[in-house]
Amino acid sequence: MDNTSSTDDGAIAAWKDAGNRCFQVADYEEACRLYSNGLAAYNEMTRSVAAYQNSELKANLLSNRAACRLKLMDFKGGAQDCTDALAVSPSSTKALYRRALCHEGLQEYQRSVQDCTMLMQVDPSNVQGQQLLRRLKEVVSREQSDMTEVKRALDLVVRSRTGKTVLKDVEISSVMSSMIGLCFDDKSHALDLYRRDGLDVMVEVINDELAKGHAERSVHYSSVLLNSIRVLSSSSTHKEFVLRTISFEDPQCLYNKKRNCFEHCHLCLSPEKQQQQQPSAKSKLSFVSICSILFCLSDDMIAPLLVLVMNILKHTPMVVVVVVEAGDPPVYSINEHCGRALLCGLDHLLGRRSPDTYAVVADTISAFISDSGDYFQAEMEVDSRLESMEERRRRIKHMELLKNRSKQHTSWAVECGILDRLVVNMDSCDRVVRHNSSSCLGKLINYHGDNVERLKSRLLPHLKGHVSLEFDAISEEKQVVELDDLSQESTISIEQVRIRAALEATLLISNPDLGLWALELPGGISQLHALISTGDYRCQELAAEVICLASSMEAGGKLIKSIISNGALTVLLHAPHPGIRAAAASTLTKLSIKAKAITEDSAEVAQILNTALGVLKEANRERSNAQVTATDPKKIPGPESSQQQLVSFSALDEVSQRRTQARKQHESELVEQQKKKPPLQLQHSMSNAVSMTSVERSIETLAAMVGKTYIKEEIVHGSYR
Repeated sequence: MDNTSSTDDGAIAAWKDAGNRCFQVADYEEACRLYSNGLAAYNEMTRSVAAYQNSELKANLLSNRAACRLKLMDFKGGAQDCTDALAVSPSSTKALYRRALCHEGLQEYQRSVQDCTMLMQVDPSNVQGQQLLRRLKEVVSREQSDMTEVKRALDLVVRSRTGKTVLKDVEISSVMSSMIGLCFDDKSHALDLYRRDGLDVMVEVINDELAKGHAERSVHYSSVLLNSIRVLSSSSTHKEFVLRTISFEDPQCLYNKKRNCFEHCHLCLSPEKQQQQQPSAKSKLSFVSICSILFCLSDDMIAPLLVLVMNILKHTPMVVVVVVEAGDPPVYSINEHCGRALLCGLDHLLGRRSPDTYAVVADTISAFISDSGDYFQAEMEVDSRLESMEERRRRIKHMELLKNRSKQHTSWAVECGILDRLVVNMDSCDRVVRHNSSSCLGKLINYHGDNVERLKSRLLPHLKGHVSLEFDAISEEKQVVELDDLSQESTISIEQVRIRAALEATLLISNPDLGLWALELPGGISQLHALISTGDYRCQELAAEVICLASSMEAGGKLIKSIISNGALTVLLHAPHPGIRAAAASTLTKLSIKAKAITEDSAEVAQILNTALGVLKEANRERSNAQVTATDPKKIPGPESSQQQLVSFSALDEVSQRRTQARKQHESELVEQQKKKPPLQLQHSMSNAVSMTSVERSIETLAAMVGKTYIKEEIVHGSYR
């Protein structure tokens, strides 16, 4: 009998140990299942062997399962497990402490205090119990006084809305501002807002404010509406508040998935499923309804609402995608209905092209399609030398599941029109919109995975432009499309050509193979010629960017041969803007080094060196001017302030003078063109600021050139050429 009992204890303990391992890697659902299996084995053993009893083992299994349910926010089940554990082991400190936490989660503070008091009697030196008891006494004290700061603020808001107290909008906003600070700084205040039905009050305030502008489907700035949204977003920084208040149901069917639109735009509360079992359960705020009001808020209110959305994504892993084997960490994601509803709202915001909110919108899209576990926190790097084979297998499988989730969310984004919107926005007049569109599109392409053919079909309409050519396969004999390939009857839109060039540049960065495919399509090279020939800054900048990126690859260098041969690159080398010159110099350097064409007698060497140094000089002058202006705003520094800070190459002075004259002439022409407003709307920029990319390319060019001995002598000793 002793041997049999020992064997059975080992089998039950094996379930407990397996559950402990899953708990350590935060797989609480699997750990809970394993502990339940251990309890089932224990109960089966007690029925088959009358004399068998191991109260300590049973208490540990129950207490451990309570810890899992506590992590899963199942406070009622966790409290019952602790009660069962205390029935067989009354002095279990873990069971007492965890039951106190469960009662706190159920907002049964008096019972939680009783558990802590019993814990202190069993183990007076328990530090965690002392801290919990101190915190609970403060909560109970506030409950008894029934006049917390949050309650006072809520009472004022409710009284003003019912007419019992007359308050101006400014006064109501001031009251809500105090609630914003309280809920952001302290989790207890945010949960107090939830307990006092503050969620219902905020939803009512927001819906009433939205109703005022419902006829126009646009709400102008309202301090009350803005602060109401901020109260919710500040409270959402705490995970417990999000888990208790947000629902991923769509009870009023606000979002129409087939039409990819919202039928109505307002916040709505969805009743909790367990409300029949728990009469005291409160309603939750529908995530889909939060996405719906993205359509009817002004730009001033978009940022705090997206903060609320991002916090919900970060704190609420709702739906388990798949758990392959016992012990593997689960991968979480919101359901497809909610995901598409969010993307629908974000697509609408992208269409506004508002520089004030565009970066936040693009960041939200990038986070949603990312392969991070909680959408934001990057996965920690693991030293593979220190992990076991089992841990490595789980980590690799976990990364694969995250990538599959990312591909799924990316496919939703493409189907909801996010990709098309980003491509069009890359030709926006605002630099912030262009930059964030390109960055977000690059991530979208990267996360789209291996489904290249499907991606090509979505990109092809944007790569056609308005050129009347058939997009048949291009033969190997003819990989470069010349200007003659364009029909004389073709109608070319400069806007479409710019969009195509911007898309090609993004593809070359994010997926070089796709970028080369786009360049090889009919009109790919000839449209770059067209952009250069316009003389417009924006057009030439895009053409220079595509050429510079393509020159980094062997196949790309072959495609842009015609640009080199007909002198178009020389036009870019003498462009007024330093960024264009730096890209052209970098291109020429890469192609010359690959072709081993840089010799001592090469005429291109001086041109490349002069261009790179000219960009560095302008950057240095701008930095010096900024320092002088910061010291004395009234003083306008001249070019002589930084003239002697960099040494000139041979023949640089003459080239520099020509560029200065060309830049001044270009700026005067821009002013005249803006006054005349020509029918062909080219995007000009009055800013000649040297970007960091231009400086990096210039330094990269010089670094590549100094490998030649005679170039080193030129830099050190000056001119001999």
